[in-house]
Order: sequence, then structure tokens, then C-alpha cells
Amino acid sequence: MAETPVAAKGHRAAKDLAALTSLRFFAAMYVLLFHYGPIYPPLYSGFIRTGYTGVTFFFILSGFILAHNYHRVDFKERNDLYRYFTARLSRIYPVYILSLLVGAPFAVAMINKMPSGGLATLAASSGLLTPLGLQAWLPGASCVINCPSWSISVEFFFYMLFPFLVRPVMVNPWRWLTFILGFWTLICSGYSWLWDIVAPGGSLISGHENPEQILAAEMIKYFPAGRLPEFVLGIVLYAIWKRDPARFGPKLASLAFVVAAIAIVMLTDRIPVVLLHNGLTAVVWAPLILGAASMRGGPLCSPVMVFLGRISFALYLFHFPVLLACLALEKRLFDGQIAQHPATAVVSMTLLALITAALVFVLVEEPLRRRIPRLLLRADVSPTATARAGGSDQ
Repeated sequence: MAETPVAAKGHRAAKDLAALTSLRFFAAMYVLLFHYGPIYPPLYSGFIRTGYTGVTFFFILSGFILAHNYHRVDFKERNDLYRYFTARLSRIYPVYILSLLVGAPFAVAMINKMPSGGLATLAASSGLLTPLGLQAWLPGASCVINCPSWSISVEFFFYMLFPFLVRPVMVNPWRWLTFILGFWTLICSGYSWLWDIVAPGGSLISGHENPEQILAAEMIKYFPAGRLPEFVLGIVLYAIWKRDPARFGPKLASLAFVVAAIAIVMLTDRIPVVLLHNGLTAVVWAPLILGAASMRGGPLCSPVMVFLGRISFALYLFHFPVLLACLALEKRLFDGQIAQHPATAVVSMTLLALITAALVFVLVEEPLRRRIPRLLLRADVSPTATARAGGSDQ
């Protein structure tokens, strides 16, 4: 496929948003530390305990970047729609499937240990649903094969809706902002009511005591429709930003980010966890994204930081299998060394996860992101065109 003017613009735009690409690395590390932190309790502070909110950042950023790359594309044209889905497939699916293959043995071992019954059946169904990206729609199957992959299932849902959302949101972002705030309030009210019934005073994040709590928690945390406001907010933010990027200076936006982040951390124990988990931290991430979108220089635009941002997708998907593999090896071969040296273990596993992510990016993600469009579109796709096709969304 010859390079189109739209593709060329997208390539330049991706360079312009280098700071946003770099921020993806910090969001992925935030999620990683949330999962690794319990090994070394002093690390598991109020800030790290909310690391799961890094997923909200990714959902918002995904809407922002997709709108940036595709807001001028006419999705009524079948070829443009086909190219869009081809780009999404080549960007996400190869690394996603590889992460499932790596995580599958741990999932099988977990399912084999489960008592027979409804939960075991739901967990086993993940073997069919997860490769199709459908696991987040079924509580009990959402978090079985490489648990962080639930968010990719949600992203697939977003990708399906995006061609129908982008034009209306770009035309009237303020109306859509009002709509998603109302929708978010309705969803969180319903979820809070449900959680108060099944687990009054219980933690949404961990320590579920019975099947009802497990299924309710997965419904609240992972169900794709419940996370839609976060994605649409990203499109809204882009539509507002594009009208006057100069309004969102990096300094002022950074200050707003810091103030909001401090407030969230200080009030974490007082905020209903349903709100915190399912999008309230948008008040933190939104100014950060708007400010970074206007950056044209500085550390976040350096080649090293951009590279770390580009490997963040692999880091996000592979840090959890790395954790499970290290824990399994420690149990079999090292007889409690992690417990004796927890800080060293966290640092070592983090380095291993980073090395794994870099290798996956270089050997799998980047080559296939270029080759799959050539195969599916049956034409040559230039590096410039594929740069736009891959985008920089998580």
C-alpha cells in the first residue's frame, strides 16, 4: 500500500507526541510495582497501593491517541475501516497471544487446584474466551490467563466502538463530557450498591472470601462497558486540546497533575474503592496527558525515554508472567530466598521484566506490526505508514 497523506501526517503526529509515548513507561511501571510491591512491604505504600489506577491512564491515553491518529479518517469508507482494524490487530494481537502462551501453564496449574464447581468451570472457559479477547465479559474468566490481559479484552471493545464515536465526540466534546460523567456516576453508583451487598466493608482489590464476592469484584473491575467512560474521556480530551493546544502549557498542567495526585494519595483511604478503581483518577491523568501532548522537548522527548515507552506494552503484559515464573522457581529451587531478600528480589524481577519486554518488542512486536499489514492488505506498507497504523496507544 502506498503511503497516503493521512498516513504521513500520522507519522509526524506520532513524533509530536513523543512525551505521551514516554509516559506509557511510567504507567506500566506503576502497575508493575503494584503487583511486585507486596513482596517487599515497605515499598507497598499508599502511592504504590493504588498502582492499579495506571490502567485508567492507559484507557484515557488510548482514546486520546486514537483520536489524534484517526479523527480525519472517514470510517464510512470500507477500505479505511479495514485498514484501521488491520492496524489495531497488528499492533496488539501478536504480543497479546504470546503473553497468553507464556501465562497458560500458570493458569492451568491454578485451575487444577480449584475445587470443582461453577468457579472452576468459569475459569476453564477462559481457555476459549481469552484468545478471542472476550474474557472480560465473563466474571470468573477475566483474570485467569495472565491476569493483566483483561484490559486488552476491554481495549478490543473500545476499538470496535471507536469508529462510531470519534466524529460525534470531535464535533461536540463538552456534550459528551457531560454524558460520560453522568454515565460514570450511574455505573459507579450501581457497582457501589452491588459491592455493599456482597461484601460490606470488604476490599474490592483482594481478599475475597466466597464465589459471590469474586464474581462481583471481577464484574466491577473488569466488565468492558463499565470502563467505557475512561476511553471516551480520552477522545473528549483530544477534541478539547486540539481546539487550542497552547492553553495546556506543560508547566501549568504538571502543577495540576501534582496537586491532584497528592490529593488522591492523601485521601485514598476515604475514597470509595469503586470510584478509585474505575476512573476517579482521571482527575490526575487528564492534566498529565494534556500537558505532555503539548511538550516538544525535554527529558520525556529523549530517544531513551521514547524507547522505554515503546516497550511499555510488552512490559505491561509480561511483567506478571515474570512474577509468576520467579515465584515458581523460588519455591522449587531456592527455598524461600525471596522472603529472605525481598528488596533484591523486587529489583531483580523488575530488571528481568524490562529485559523481557525489550526482547519481545524488538523480536516480535515491532517486526510483526510491520509485516501483518503487508500480508492482510496485500501491498507494501512503508515504515511511515505503519508507524501511524501502530499508533502510540497502549
